[in-house]
Amino acid sequence: MPTLHDLPGPRTPGLFNALEYGFAPRGFAQRHAARYGRVFRVPSVPGPMLFTTEPEHVRRIFAADSNTFDIFHVASLRAFFGPRSVLVSVGDLHKRQRKLLSPPLSGPRLRALGA
Repeated sequence: MPTLHDLPGPRTPGLFNALEYGFAPRGFAQRHAARYGRVFRVPSVPGPMLFTTEPEHVRRIFAADSNTFDIFHVASLRAFFGPRSVLVSVGDLHKRQRKLLSPPLSGPRLRALGA
């Protein structure tokens, strides 16, 4: 099984990738997926990150138990999102926050907003 470091991806410096992703995340992912495939590695300031544009991978990640994955560089993320953001919470706090967010972010509600 390949490791994170075996995956294809850009060799640009991490800070450049962070800026590029920050300004155009969708374009960043689409452009890199077209060049490197649907799963690729991107250098970042704290360390390499894995990206996937494969819908089934995304479904499995969001359906997984919240303890399955570690949060990537929590200290850096907390500076941007705050100490109680669902993006940086873990364990029981994360479960409570996800439960609160689930109803307004359900498929039917989001489709209604799009209409």
